[in-house]
Amino acid sequence: MFRELLNNQIFSAMSLGTKLDKNCAYVDLQSSTKEIESIIERASRENDDFDNIVVKDGTSYIGVISREDLSKHINDLKEMHISKVNRYSINEDDGLSKVLNRLKDDFSRSDEPKLYFITDHGVPLYIFTYSDLNRRSVYIYFYTLILFLEQWIREKIAENHRLQGRRLDPRWMNALSQDERRNLHNSSVSKKESTLSVAGLKHLIKAYKKDGALEWVRQMHSEIITGKLLNYTEFLRPKVMHPTKLLVPRGDFSNRLKCLQYVSTQISKLIQEEDFNSKNGGWSSR
Repeated sequence: MFRELLNNQIFSAMSLGTKLDKNCAYVDLQSSTKEIESIIERASRENDDFDNIVVKDGTSYIGVISREDLSKHINDLKEMHISKVNRYSINEDDGLSKVLNRLKDDFSRSDEPKLYFITDHGVPLYIFTYSDLNRRSVYIYFYTLILFLEQWIREKIAENHRLQGRRLDPRWMNALSQDERRNLHNSSVSKKESTLSVAGLKHLIKAYKKDGALEWVRQMHSEIITGKLLNYTEFLRPKVMHPTKLLVPRGDFSNRLKCLQYVSTQISKLIQEEDFNSKNGGWSSR
């Protein structure tokens, strides 16, 4: 179920970009100096983060130039440093995980977020930059990943603390503080659910890290479920739950990108190994 959802086109590069049309700011190599000045003024006025401008030659898109470089060479466009389409292109069918890997690799060689072309067989259709990682579909993608990890940890706790019937040994909460155990108990009574069902991610992570009964699980999945992953996931959850907060703010682009890329890579591996049984929605028997 999760594997099919994450492979859906809603999480492809094409769904994240902005369509190239007459409303996009671009400069034509055949433009006059006055027209170029107007483009620079528009980019400066409308958005302080508008650092990259699409370059056309007639009807063809040929690349991207920084606003700063365009200003320097306004009277001699041949001297501009244009980042060509073929260097900064992303295939329209690339999944979000692959896009994040590409951004991380490119950013390691430069300290500035870039603008990319999303292409279909080499033909540019959309533009994409770091700010597109703040689209609602990206929040949904990471919420889905985190939800999978939550459910997976719950299942491992239940497997190792199940008593006769459907009863759960309360010792699964031994790693939690007295206040946390009391709050979970009160919540389970009011909602008429088990303490494990009402536990939040921070409770599940704390139990997973310290529960002796889960030692074999930690050892088996140590290369995927790392302390770094659990810390990143706990950090991200409140942000994906509240889309009014920027998932990738410009001032913290590098750190957020590393976080998103790592979480996507690691939980995707877990999904490949531990995905739901496609026939009945049950957990894999492995």
